[in-house]
This record gives sequence, C-alpha cells and structure tokens, in this order.
Amino acid sequence: MAAPLRAVLLCGALFSAGCFLPISTAAPQPARTVGKGDWGVSFSSELPTLNLIAEDMTSEGDSRPDDLVAPANSMNLGVQYGLTNHIDLEAYAEGAMIVFVVPVPLGVSGGIRAHIIHTDLLDLALAGRVGHIGVTSDDDHADATYFAGSAVLQFNPGGRFRPGVALQELPATIDVALSGEMPSTFKGAASSLTLSLELVGDHISFTPFVTVTSFDSPDIDSARFISFGVQVARRNNLPPPPPPPPPPPSSMERY
Repeated sequence: MAAPLRAVLLCGALFSAGCFLPISTAAPQPARTVGKGDWGVSFSSELPTLNLIAEDMTSEGDSRPDDLVAPANSMNLGVQYGLTNHIDLEAYAEGAMIVFVVPVPLGVSGGIRAHIIHTDLLDLALAGRVGHIGVTSDDDHADATYFAGSAVLQFNPGGRFRPGVALQELPATIDVALSGEMPSTFKGAASSLTLSLELVGDHISFTPFVTVTSFDSPDIDSARFISFGVQVARRNNLPPPPPPPPPPPSSMERY
C-alpha cells in the first residue's frame, strides 16, 4: 500500500510512504455516568494510534509490521448525556492530529454507558458504541465500521485521585480501494488494556493513561504496541446533595 491517501494528510509531504487509517484503542473514560439530565464533554488524545490497514511487512529483527501504528496522535471529542442516573448516551467525533496541532476529522461514533456497580471502594461500568471512520482522495479510499465494547473498573470513587483499568474489544470491518489495486474487504480486531489515573476537580477531570493494544487481521497475528495519552473532561463531579431530613412529627403523633 504505497499510494498516499492525501485526504487524511498522513501521507505525502509530512510523512513518507505508507497509507494509514488511524483509530484510538484506548478507553480512558470514567466508570461513573453524568447523572440524569446532566451532560459532559471530553477530549482525549493517544499516541501512537493503531493503523487499521497495516500490512504484514516487518523489518529484519522486528516482530511487528512497520506500519502497525499511524504517525499521528488521535483526536476524540465526546459529548455525554444522562438518560438516567446510571445510563448515559455518548457521541464522539473521531480523527487524528498532525504534529499535535492540526485536526483531521475521520468519522463519528455513538453508544451507551451503563454504571452497574457503585460502592465506597469501586465503580464498574459497561459501555458499547458503534462507529465509522474513513478517508477518501481522488483515487484512493479506506474506511472501517466498528463496534467498541468495554468494561471499566475504577477505584476510590469518592476521592480526588481515582485509578482505573479498562478492557476493550474492537472488531472492525475494513474496506480498502487503492489506485492500481483490487478493492478488498477484511475483518480486524483490536484488544486493549488501559490503565488510568483520573485527577478529579469539582467540574473538570484530567486523566493520563497508558494502553497496551493487540491487533489481529488476516495478515497480522497479535501484533502489539504501547501507547500513551491524556483525557480532559468537563462534568459535574460534586457529590449528590444529602436527602432532606424527615418531617417533624405532627402534634397528633406526639400524644
């Protein structure tokens, strides 16, 4: 795949030969939901990111494809809305950033997050979303439709420092059509483990994270890489108000 996908700006003048369809595989979102009728906004970036159209080409002495990771950090801008106190709707604009600055939109995704366990020690949530990303130029095209399912476990839910761990499975159907080559459609799957530490303020949180990703496709068998990133989120992190005290007994109940 030597032909450039000019529309994504990941090949050509800034980067040498190779074609890239980047996607973030990290899961830095917290386990808790935003609350019924409330909303949140988040922005996360990961470096490096998985290249979904990587080929089975390795350099001598290397155990993974040369183009397994895309030469740009990811860009994920999300909005969350609380349907109930324990279920959120989520929508994301997804893309990449050139030299950490220039945004390149690639697609969108959406889904739900369910907060299923809450104790004084931990929170547990399950989340799922469906998404589509793609790049197109005059003669070249690559896109992917995927599902991302994750389980998020977060500790110290009432504290200012909340460590977390997330497991995510991301199967995808990938279409590639490059000039001079036969179009192809194939399946791929990325499995990831994300370790995070959320630093929580009253209305904002800052979450650095590290992710280990393993990618499988017809040409690639469990190729792994490590990525790093950060998420910034606006949401109401204040504890809910205590319930009102019971009304005083009536005069009839006193006697």
